[in-house]
Amino acid sequence: MFIQVTALKIQKLFSLLISASVFIACFHISENAIQTELHSESFNDAIDPYCNGLSYDTYYELTKKNILDLEVDIYQSKNFYEDVAEAYYVGNFINKDYKTPYKGEVKVNYKNGIYCVFSSEIRIHGDWKDHVDIHKLIASLDVKLLEGNILGITNFKLLIPITRNADNEIFLTTLLQEFDVITPRTFYLEVDLNGFGKHKYIFQEKATKELIENIGLREGPILETDETYIWNNTENKYFRNLDLENSTQFMFAKYLNKAWVLRNEDNSYLTEKAISLFNRAIYSSKN
Repeated sequence: MFIQVTALKIQKLFSLLISASVFIACFHISENAIQTELHSESFNDAIDPYCNGLSYDTYYELTKKNILDLEVDIYQSKNFYEDVAEAYYVGNFINKDYKTPYKGEVKVNYKNGIYCVFSSEIRIHGDWKDHVDIHKLIASLDVKLLEGNILGITNFKLLIPITRNADNEIFLTTLLQEFDVITPRTFYLEVDLNGFGKHKYIFQEKATKELIENIGLREGPILETDETYIWNNTENKYFRNLDLENSTQFMFAKYLNKAWVLRNEDNSYLTEKAISLFNRAIYSSKN
């Protein structure tokens, strides 16, 4: 009887051990499968090339001297060129109606054969008609990179040189930098717009936090003069009354970096004080 009971117990124990072994084996297989899948995903991410194979370390060592040219490709080019034509022919300044942002790509070509392609948002830039060259079918551009950066810059202007007195703009920004004045990075660059050939542009960084952080300062209020009532001073929104150009204009300060301003109460308070000082400066000026 004892031998029979013991045999039954051993048989049950053996069955349990087999079941446990099967469970452990299944768990081990599943775990290996998960690890293999994770490894596969990590490996795929790891081999995803940045800038056609350029490493991050090498990329951040590049300077403006390494850039060969830019290629700007606007997806809805037909609509863009309609804006260009109307910006040039309608009214006596470029109305904001013709500054529609379009999705596209910016390709940066480097002298060593490396290139980067970034998704972008592109629109016409400028107020006066000199920002459009209707014969060459080009215009000054406002560019926002939706991914990546060029020399750490994600928002910049591509200006037809004549709009900034060409070499004068390069000289002035370089001079101000030598005197430690906060100045946007500015240099000449060849640009091919929609594959119609290269033209000389002025590449200029926009006033964003990158401009400030590039010289080692923390982000703070970034202000500019609001020119709304300078350009919209008649009932016809496409024409500006040029007789008022040299008269006293209604101008006031506005902030550009909304996300930073609204981040907390301290930032909002600091911006309020900065705007107050800026407005006081504007209306204390003789002109």
